[in-house]
Amino acid sequence: MSIRRAVIFSTLQRYYGFVMAFISTIVVSRLLSPADLGTFSVAMSVAGVATSFREFGASAFLIRSPTLEKHHESCAFGLTLLLGGGLGLVLVIVAKPLAQFFRTDEVADLVYILSLNLFLLPFGTVNNALIRRQMQFDLLARINVIALTLGFLVTLGLASLGFGAYSLAWGAVALSLFSSGLSILWGPAPAIIRPRFTGGGDIIRFGSQTTGLSVLWDISSRYSDFLLGRMHGLAATGLMSRAAGLANNVNDVLLSGFGAVALSYFSQLQREKGDPLATHLRLAALVTGLGWPAFVGLAFFAEPLTLALYGENWLGIVLPLQILCLQYCLGLPFSFQYELVMAKGSMDKQVKAIVFIEIFRIVAVTVGAMWGLIGVAVALVVTQLFATLSCSLMVWPMLNVGWADYWVVIKTNLPITAVTIACCWGALALASQWSASYVQLILVVCPVVAVCVLAGYAALRHPLFVEVMKLLKGWRTA
Repeated sequence: MSIRRAVIFSTLQRYYGFVMAFISTIVVSRLLSPADLGTFSVAMSVAGVATSFREFGASAFLIRSPTLEKHHESCAFGLTLLLGGGLGLVLVIVAKPLAQFFRTDEVADLVYILSLNLFLLPFGTVNNALIRRQMQFDLLARINVIALTLGFLVTLGLASLGFGAYSLAWGAVALSLFSSGLSILWGPAPAIIRPRFTGGGDIIRFGSQTTGLSVLWDISSRYSDFLLGRMHGLAATGLMSRAAGLANNVNDVLLSGFGAVALSYFSQLQREKGDPLATHLRLAALVTGLGWPAFVGLAFFAEPLTLALYGENWLGIVLPLQILCLQYCLGLPFSFQYELVMAKGSMDKQVKAIVFIEIFRIVAVTVGAMWGLIGVAVALVVTQLFATLSCSLMVWPMLNVGWADYWVVIKTNLPITAVTIACCWGALALASQWSASYVQLILVVCPVVAVCVLAGYAALRHPLFVEVMKLLKGWRTA
């Protein structure tokens, strides 16, 4: 499958997931309180750290390996099955102490439910990885769309019946169950794979680096949930979780269609002696051109969007959300750098850089948490700046890339970003004179701004516009 076709299927699937998450967020936010969401966020944070361990880099190894032997599949399944079962038991053991720490029994119940994911996910790991390796993103999209829909229906149904935070937990379990089941049913590997617990030294060596990084990233990224919950209450955790979730949903919509394909495609280019660096810079330019205007718009319209989506109870997320938009904007020009390094197989310096970055993030968030949600958001912006500086010193020389290369990415996208800022500022200034309600801002002003920005892409002949035109031309001639 070509890179364009893979990105299209991946992006459509991710957009569908965003729509499902978007609808679920709106409905659930009106059925659940910030404290309910904060309780689930704490339990999900613990389960998320455990989930980072359960693959031990097996999927990434199967995707990027230059040569794939049959025993690699059995070893990958055996490793993930062993780790998944063990970590599931660990979650069951730590659930009660965690509930005592946060002084609510609900945390323990949610952790018990979420531990089921660790027993389910290993069964779909091998097939899911092989689908990605073979660039069958049309099949992957079908699997994920069905699983997301069924998981969404479970969450929505239980939330409407008054199950509170438990509806989110059971929805996550349903998603894992259906995703693994469909991967087994339609994937290229046999439905039944005999697990092998020996001979997987190459997977373990690779996984020790990637898993260590993933776990460290999970701990540092979820650390603010624990800290805010302990220092300022679970309602503060719920507010920060909602702000970060909304910003991350936008980022996910923009990047995930490309990101899901990046490792597979970079690895393919590396195996075929292509130029993954040039592709990395081109993808970074495209997603930055898409992302900067999107986050500028989100920052300008944060308050009316919050009122429309979640209601007045959630207005506390507005300023943290605006600050988080800046964080994501700072990181977009350097997107897919990690996937490029992984495809090249030179992880040592990347590991060191990420360790420094995540330790810095934990320290920065600890200091920032003294000032509540705003302090944590500012700490994340500072961490993003530190991350860019660290990678420029430790990782870029290995990739033969420098500031001049990324300046091209940045310079390409400054004009369309300036157009977006002018459109948003002008539109809101005019709307304030009319005393427009938040409904009018969302239904009238936002679409007008979007049309103006789209016209800006065409007028500036932005690379994203050129790429879309090529795609449409290819469809017309097909």
